[in-house]
Formats: sequence, C-alpha cells, structure tokens
Amino acid sequence: MEGDSLTLNPDLNQTQGFKVIQWCFGDISPVIAEIYANETSYPNDEIFRDRLQLNQTGSLSIKNTRTTDSGLYKLEVQHNSGASYMTFSVTVYGVFCAETDEVKSVSVMEGDAVTLNPDLTQIKGIVLLLWRFGDKGSTVAQIDGNEILYEDDEIFIDRLQLDQSGSLTIKNTRTKHTGLYEAEISHNTGTSYIRFSVTVYESPPEDSYRAEMKSVPVTEGDPVALRVPQLYGDELIVWRFGDEGKLIAKHDIEAKSSSFYDETDERFRNRLELDPQTGSLIITNTKSTDSGLYIVKISSNKQTSYQKYFVTISVPGLSPAAVAGIVVVLLVIAAAAAAAGVLFYRRRTSELKHQKSKISECHNETSEISEKLKRMSEISEELKQMTEDCEKELPEISEHHQTCKYYSWYSISLAIILNRPFEIYQHHCSLRDAPFHQFG
Repeated sequence: MEGDSLTLNPDLNQTQGFKVIQWCFGDISPVIAEIYANETSYPNDEIFRDRLQLNQTGSLSIKNTRTTDSGLYKLEVQHNSGASYMTFSVTVYGVFCAETDEVKSVSVMEGDAVTLNPDLTQIKGIVLLLWRFGDKGSTVAQIDGNEILYEDDEIFIDRLQLDQSGSLTIKNTRTKHTGLYEAEISHNTGTSYIRFSVTVYESPPEDSYRAEMKSVPVTEGDPVALRVPQLYGDELIVWRFGDEGKLIAKHDIEAKSSSFYDETDERFRNRLELDPQTGSLIITNTKSTDSGLYIVKISSNKQTSYQKYFVTISVPGLSPAAVAGIVVVLLVIAAAAAAAGVLFYRRRTSELKHQKSKISECHNETSEISEKLKRMSEISEELKQMTEDCEKELPEISEHHQTCKYYSWYSISLAIILNRPFEIYQHHCSLRDAPFHQFG
C-alpha cells in the first residue's frame, strides 16, 4: 500500500562472497543502489530521494512507498566465479483500489500475449465494465452495454483486445506493461473490483529450436550485420548470444528505443549497434570470442518468430585461391630445385670419380716412390758399409798395389825379352781384374 515500507530480500546464498552488488529499476534500468569495494552509494537518487537503504546482505529497503515505485527491480551480484541475477516485481497500490483485497498475480514473457480473465459468471446485471491500469488508475478499455471501447493510450497502441466476457488480452507485451490492472464492474447491486498484478519478464531464448539456422563467416576485425526478417512496425526485437542465451540487445520498433546489456557479457562492450529501422544487430571490430550462436526473437501484434545465426570469426589471411596459387609456385620452385640438385649431383659425382682415379694413380706412384726410396736407403747403407770396409783394407790394397806394380813390370820386361807381346797384354789384364785378396 502506498506510504508503507518495503524490503526486497535476495537469496543469501547468491550474495555471499560478493564483489559488487547493483540494484536497477524500471525499463531503462538505471542503477539506484550499489555496493562496491565495501562502499555503498545511491546513483540516480532523484527517483527515490533518500528513501532507499541497502545493507551488506544485499537487501534493499524502500521507505514511504509511492505508486511510482511500482515496477521491476533487478539485482545483479558479481562474484569471482561470475554473476547472478534476480528480479522482483513491485506493485504499490493507489487510493483508487484501496477497498479491494484480493490480487491475482500473472506473469508473462516479454513479446508474448497475456489474458486477464475476471470471471464475471457470478455477477448479475452488469451495466458497465472498466479496465484500469497503473498507479493513476487510467481507463484503457471498457464495455458499455454491448459496445466495446478502447482509450487512446500510447502504452497499449493496437495491443488490447476486450471481449463480451470481460476478458482483457494484451498482445506483444513489453516490460512497461508490468503493473496493476483492475476491472471495475458496475452492476445492479453495486460495484465490484477484481485486480491483477502483471509482471512482464524479459523473454528467455525458449521455443527457438524450430528457427532456421544461418551460418555467417566473418574475418576478424571486420563488422558483421545480422539481419531481421520483414517487419510490420510494432515489433519487439530481442537479441541473445551463446548456448545460455545471454541477453545482449533489445530494440522496440514501435517505441523507437534500443537497449544494450554489455554488463551481461563484457566481450561486446561498446561494440554493439542496432539498426533503428530494422533492429538488425551490428557487431563492430569483431573478435574470435564473438564466434557462436545468436538468436533473435521478433514479437509483434500478429506473431512471434525466431531466427538463429551461427557466426564464425576467422583470423585474417589469404584467400583459398591465393593459397592455392602460392602452393603451385612453391611446387614449381621445388621441382626446379630438385632438377638442379640432380644435375649438380651427377656432375659432382663425375668429378669425384675422376678425382678418385687421379688419387688412386697418385697413390700407386707414391707407393713406387716409397719402394724406391726404401731401396735407395738400403743401397746407401750398403755403400756406407763398403766405404767403411774399403777404408779398413786401404793399407793392404796399397801394399798389394806396390807388389802388383813390381810384378807387372817384371813380367812386361820378361815378355819383351822373350818377344811375347800378347802375354804381356794378358798378364796386364789379369792383374787389373784380379781381386785384392789374390795378392795376399
């Protein structure tokens, strides 16, 4: 009830050992309370004006509540191992519904339709039925007799459908449709009220398994645009990434607003863009970590559809044709080098054989020279020995020489006397050729 205090208590298991706690509020999701490095702060305090209190357990208290405090409160808790999230739907009742007690809670995924059924079977003699929304209780639709009328409300443009049973259907919901809905029924016996608290959650990546998968190859560093199919002008486009379906971007064509959720996956920080006309997702300065599954949910008043893209980021390099050309050139060079190697080998082998033959001849000549040198050494030794022997026998030879000389002259003289010249010659030769030892 307006004026009361309210405390939002998160699961203590999720807040233990936290590094950062952040509370956000509303569609735009500004941070309203934060604990960082044990310091508590309250950014954007103009919304609550000193009415917030955040304690170390992560609990957020709102004092002196107002109907404008109704909406979604999102809690993000960052740990060393990652981050966890919780969402709270708060409805602060205004004066117009103070007489009612029962409130039916209804939740719906963003982009889907929700029907509020007041079940009027027990009410007789209905004269007028009014559907009101929000803290001010603004009328959005009514049944007056048999006539169904819709108010010109920018929040629900072409989204409401009211039938004679009193059921109100909201198509293609947005988070801004979160809040209190009241059916005011005027009948013959008085006025009755039936209230519904509606919470519109951001849609998860469910029911996308039937979507068509498209492969998108991208070179690292280049931008890539993931297209959205044909639009009708009232779509809500939700982009998610990875197997876990992390929300990364959202675009409301009708409201002409875009939101990015870099905090859920910092790999995309400041690198995501949304085409304002089509809702196509553009990733600039792509990195290898951007590879993976991208799912887009397109919700309109007419239908909800999905599209899947599998993006593969490759490292910059040469094209396959260029690589093939380089391979061919390398093969030609290798073949030429091999041929040159064969010719060089053959020529070198021939030269080596010729050199081997010369070396063999030189080896033979060296062997002969070695033998001759050996023989000369032996002869030198023999000559040396003969010289020594000669030196020893020289005195005897001299003596024999004198004797021979005497006998020679004697023989010659005798031959002359006897007139025998031939004998003289023979005798001379025999003396000349006789060994030294014969004169002993």
